Amino acid sequence: MGEMAFGNGVGRRRGAPVRRVPATGTAPIHTRWFVVGLLVHVGLGVAGKSSALVSGGHALLTLGVGLFWAFTDRRPFRLAAWAAYVVGMEIFWRMTKAPVPWEFGKYALAFVLVIAGSRMPGGRSSWLPWAYFGLLLPGVVPTFINFSPQFASETIRFYLSGPLSLAVCGWYFSRLRMDESSLQRLQVWLVLGVVTIATIVLMGVRELDTSDFSGGSAVHASGGYGPNQVSSILSLGAICAVLLSLQLRRAGLLPYLLAAVAVWFLAHAVLSFSRTGLYLFAGSLMGAAPLLPLRRWLTARNGMLGAALVVIGLGIWGYLVNFTGGRIVERFMNTDSTGRDRLVMQDLRLWMENPVFGGGIAVARMERGTASHTEYTRLLSEHGLLGLAAGGFLAAIGWVAWRARGQPYIRSSLVAGYLWGMLFMAVTAMRTATPGFLIGMALARHEGQPRPRRIHSVGHTRKAHAHAQRRDEGDPVQDHRVVTLG
Repeated sequence: MGEMAFGNGVGRRRGAPVRRVPATGTAPIHTRWFVVGLLVHVGLGVAGKSSALVSGGHALLTLGVGLFWAFTDRRPFRLAAWAAYVVGMEIFWRMTKAPVPWEFGKYALAFVLVIAGSRMPGGRSSWLPWAYFGLLLPGVVPTFINFSPQFASETIRFYLSGPLSLAVCGWYFSRLRMDESSLQRLQVWLVLGVVTIATIVLMGVRELDTSDFSGGSAVHASGGYGPNQVSSILSLGAICAVLLSLQLRRAGLLPYLLAAVAVWFLAHAVLSFSRTGLYLFAGSLMGAAPLLPLRRWLTARNGMLGAALVVIGLGIWGYLVNFTGGRIVERFMNTDSTGRDRLVMQDLRLWMENPVFGGGIAVARMERGTASHTEYTRLLSEHGLLGLAAGGFLAAIGWVAWRARGQPYIRSSLVAGYLWGMLFMAVTAMRTATPGFLIGMALARHEGQPRPRRIHSVGHTRKAHAHAQRRDEGDPVQDHRVVTLG
């Protein structure tokens, strides 16, 4: 049997003709496929709300599909889209009380992506996520010293699940080369996962009246689950839907369907009375605005779509104001931090008591009986200067994503996701797998237009032509060792 060559991430036998693939790398998204997926996930939301066994079976099936692809599929894009789907479904599994571990989403991501990444052809990967995770490991020592082994192990599994998923996602995505079509499919799978959550929330709205809304977050308007996390994941789904609706061309009704889904998600995020979702939506898009392909988006179609969204949004806002008896205006005019500022100050006080190594994992929680909501001050209080350095590596990941050259849509989407993850950790720590996934995905390499090399002599020109000829004839010349999505 002939040897396999992995040039541009595609396996082929030596001597076999080179198959030219489109620049986008994957097939376009079809409206019919999206509508079918939308209806299936609406039905899944209804069924999961009625029976925890349905949501639990779906969680196990999702894990099984991921493992199957990790062992058998040579297309890493499938696992990237699978990971996005897990992120979109995690809150659904929790709010329906699926009989799976609470941190199922984080550990499923880490387990499957480690297997898939280890089976990839060798290639470069970023060391930043592993440096971040490694700096947190010494924090387990005080926890084992001060608490019982059982409590310490349970606590460490809980607190390190988020950093572990971030490290694995960063390692996995840093070995991939993202193209626009692959990213769009990934975003669609995340949106479909969030549809199940929006469906459950919508089912509960019918039973609400004005008395269910007060000065705080509305649990009943969030499907009976934490409004903070529900509004956050709804805002992320809306971001993906908005970006897709503006970017897709010649896609029939799909951009308009995605715009409608985005409005649906944002309406529920606002009705939850949790300000987090709206802040994450606005902050992420505003932060990534300098990178957005605005010139490409300035078309008559997008102009009409944007105007329609503004009119519909204003109409929905007026309806929500009337529906809540005006309390929604009071809620979003209120700038109170709901006690998070006090938790931040307590974290800083604990850091001052142990400035070098910190107090250890979960010490802040045991001191005051409440877990931290701000990941950055938790790193300081529990890990000391090592936590400060770990935060520096998180910032470095953002710098790498910002400085990367490539397609504007990919670059702006990855930066918007990174900003969403960092803002989420400022108010909700790492309660879900989402921030780790988004921050890790920011390290994905993506197809760009590299700066052409200047050839100064005839000898260089001849070498370049000979190199291209050997590659086209089947000689396994490796241009790079980065796996291409698709």
